[in-house]
Amino acid sequence: MWIKRGIALKRGIPVACERMRSMLNKTLTIMFIDVQGYTLLTAQKKRHEQQLFVTELREFVEKHVQAKSGKLTKAMGDGFLVTFESPTDAISCGIDLQKEISLRNKNVLNSENLISFRIGISTGEVNVDDTGDVFGDVVNIAARIQKFAEPNEVFISESTYLAMNAAEIKALDLGPQRFKNVVREVRVFKVLKDAGQEH
Repeated sequence: MWIKRGIALKRGIPVACERMRSMLNKTLTIMFIDVQGYTLLTAQKKRHEQQLFVTELREFVEKHVQAKSGKLTKAMGDGFLVTFESPTDAISCGIDLQKEISLRNKNVLNSENLISFRIGISTGEVNVDDTGDVFGDVVNIAARIQKFAEPNEVFISESTYLAMNAAEIKALDLGPQRFKNVVREVRVFKVLKDAGQEH
């Protein structure tokens, strides 16, 4: 490695350029999962209990992600970044996650131990680096939708709504929304986990 005019070189090629060449452009569906009350949940536990909780939570999410052919790209303590080739699979995964965590909560006696997810999903072209991490506007939009989403629900962007199989999934139009660091309005839909929700 050589340094020339402040630019790192590797075998005479700028490292930044080499990294850019390793980026792959793909159309993917991005899912962000936020664990509500994560800080409170972990603060109540001893260190070994915290580690067990984090491990079990990751395994729970990963089980559902793999069942729908998704990839757990990043675990961030109180959240997860997941990618899917199929928008319909991504939404189905979100629905399954919410339904199973709801069943789990019915057996929890102490309300302080309840777990809830907020899930945001968007579809579009992203840059994928050689580690599998993803970058681009779609990633930011999915993250913003996740923050906008209600607990125990799955919210999706219009791009995901238009790309999904409408025969399998129903959603309620929440209208255009403005998000921080997103230059255009994004129409958001709330996924109806049960047919009766639309009435």
